[in-house]
Amino acid sequence: NFRGASLPVHPPLSAMAAPEKTGGSVTEECVDSASPTSLGAPMELNIMRLSGDETLLTVPQDLKLYDFKTLLAEHGILDERLQVEFLLDGVPLQQNPEMTLMELGADGSCPLMVVKKRGYDYSRITKFEHEVLSERWPQGVLTTQEGLLHVCHFQGELMVFSPELVLVSKQILPREVVNPSQMQMAPNGDLVFACSRTGGATAAVVDPKTMEVKRFLNAEGGRGLGLALRGGIVYLSYGGRLSDGEKRGCVVALDFETGEVVQTFRGFAKPTGLCVANDQLLVSDRGA
Repeated sequence: NFRGASLPVHPPLSAMAAPEKTGGSVTEECVDSASPTSLGAPMELNIMRLSGDETLLTVPQDLKLYDFKTLLAEHGILDERLQVEFLLDGVPLQQNPEMTLMELGADGSCPLMVVKKRGYDYSRITKFEHEVLSERWPQGVLTTQEGLLHVCHFQGELMVFSPELVLVSKQILPREVVNPSQMQMAPNGDLVFACSRTGGATAAVVDPKTMEVKRFLNAEGGRGLGLALRGGIVYLSYGGRLSDGEKRGCVVALDFETGEVVQTFRGFAKPTGLCVANDQLLVSDRGA
């Protein structure tokens, strides 16, 4: 079974992006109404942003919301990867990507406000684009700001691929990093792995250049499964069921620098995956 649970994250993220600049300006642009995806009659939309900037766009009436977002990204009005909210007279539009602008009520009679958010828009992920061949039993992945893809494996291999998915390096993690699973990169560039040690779950902090373990952030019993990192706090999960069926899975919040346990969330069976998204800690619980 899969269960998604959301827990408050500290410190919280800001819900909306800051205005891009002060002041306002108006630009006019026309979009070809005979595009392959939309053949409806053209209409003029006034696109407003929090910065005060306005853009007049001429678009087909039957343009779908999904294609409209792509169009706004092409004109630099929003980042296609991030979540966005549209307001008409202060009322949020439905976020149905298959509905047309007219069906959503955007008919050009009033300005359309675009509010950009910091969270990524995962609804735009619709299919597999690439496949990467790795070692046996890949466990955790992460990508860096430079576009490098890191893949760690159950038996301790760490593979790094270029943005073009070409193998850059293959290394073996220290023996103390037993059965690494989820991994994250700390703000200072260290790699952090959920793994196991004698005595319980742990998060191993590893120097990415020397592959030496800097320190361990230790939790209680169980094998380290999921890991997420936000704002100097490492979230580490471990779990399983006792013989009487009692759930003993936990998510522990640890101070990245000191290893001090800041908070413990109980009541899980086998919380295998963690992710911080939109001010929440998401937990997948295999044994729920």
